[in-house]
Amino acid sequence: MPDWTAPFHRPHMTTAEFEKQKANYVAKYGYTITLPGLSDIIHLGAEKPLTIEEQKAWKRKDKEFFGASRYYDIKLMKQKRKEKYLAMLGSPTPHVVRTAGSILTSIDDAQDALTTLHVIGRMAMHLAPRILGKIFAGPVGWILTASDILNLIMHIGRMGTMPMVSKRNKDAATKENPFSKKAKIKRATRMLRTFPNKGEIIEVLQTTDQIFGVGICLGPIVGAIQDIAFGTYRMLAGQPVKLNPGLPEIPPWTAAAQKSCKGMTLYMGAGHVTDDQEMLEMMAASYFAQQELLVGQDDGWALDHIIDVQHTEVLAPYPSNVLSLEVIEEEGKPIQDVIGWPHNSRPWGATSDIINEYDSVATAQLRAFMDQHKHDWMGFSVGNLATGSAMHSMANIEGEDVVSYDYTAQSKLASIMLENGLTLSQEQPAEQIQKMAVWIDQLEFEGLKPTLKSIVAFTDREGIKLETF
Repeated sequence: MPDWTAPFHRPHMTTAEFEKQKANYVAKYGYTITLPGLSDIIHLGAEKPLTIEEQKAWKRKDKEFFGASRYYDIKLMKQKRKEKYLAMLGSPTPHVVRTAGSILTSIDDAQDALTTLHVIGRMAMHLAPRILGKIFAGPVGWILTASDILNLIMHIGRMGTMPMVSKRNKDAATKENPFSKKAKIKRATRMLRTFPNKGEIIEVLQTTDQIFGVGICLGPIVGAIQDIAFGTYRMLAGQPVKLNPGLPEIPPWTAAAQKSCKGMTLYMGAGHVTDDQEMLEMMAASYFAQQELLVGQDDGWALDHIIDVQHTEVLAPYPSNVLSLEVIEEEGKPIQDVIGWPHNSRPWGATSDIINEYDSVATAQLRAFMDQHKHDWMGFSVGNLATGSAMHSMANIEGEDVVSYDYTAQSKLASIMLENGLTLSQEQPAEQIQKMAVWIDQLEFEGLKPTLKSIVAFTDREGIKLETF
């Protein structure tokens, strides 16, 4: 089985070493993150955050401290926050209005994670070959259902490339495709003990688009160690939260990752996506954060430190960014009136409620976004990031050694046919091709694997025409 975590295993480092590495990186590259798309290279321009000195100068309205260029940049950063905040206050959905401050904070936390973690993280997305760009932009789309896979086989077959080249092109486009991959936890020890229903779910092999929500809704638990450090946990019954001793010290980059994970849960649970770029940034931050936590929580996992975590309450993301605080204050709403979890519009939410309420909402929101962008690089990039984030989140729940994955029957059939230089003839009724799509879906449903022998036998029996290339 391939080592799917191989792209990221950072060494342990001190804060001073990290700050030096970050300063060197930013001096050379700036705050830019590069994502590979279908046929373009996509750049995420992360904000340059305010330093402590700049925050103090901003609060005392000392324009001369910044210089014209930096002052303009900061004003632009604030204006973007104001536009997002006003859009939320004008939302027809009441829970968005009541939790606008927390949603804005979740976006802040994602930006903070991007500017912090992109220095030590790695964007290990799989670039789709340019040769497939026109196909995905037109008749097929990158989501790849059974019918799409068969159409892809026919299009690749017409390109006239060698069989193994064709297979590699297909693999590059589907390796992290959420609709081509299945994953599960071999033994959900912690989750079964704490959240039995979710533990059973992640033990079942399922397509990765179905585990998006499970991974995202666990954000507050993954980020629990930092919350404990700030005392932002309480018991439902009003009793003190009981903790095991030996909580590890949290370096700033791990803290940024934990905050981002919690913020992503609220963001996806609110169902409020203001623009495509924002979704891409949130998903990239989630991917980086989950990578970091594979290493960052080696010394202590949240469920090992909180006793009776199911009955604890978590504080919703609370603004700390000086610009966001200013925007909220200028609009005249008390901060406590715009802080809360989407499902109850209150500052505190029970972990059991968050986990049970948000997984289906998060999955539906991501699925709708990717359906909308199934013919462009934006959807492909978000889908890749979501798949990687989901896999890492499962490892962060139980440990990377207990995560296993496999490919769907649809993906395996495409690999077998292309490797053997086989494609479907277009000189036959569409009903014949649809017949094969139904057969592939049935194999997947029954957990069976296609083989070259079974493919040839089925097509012969049903009179489906195959061609070689």
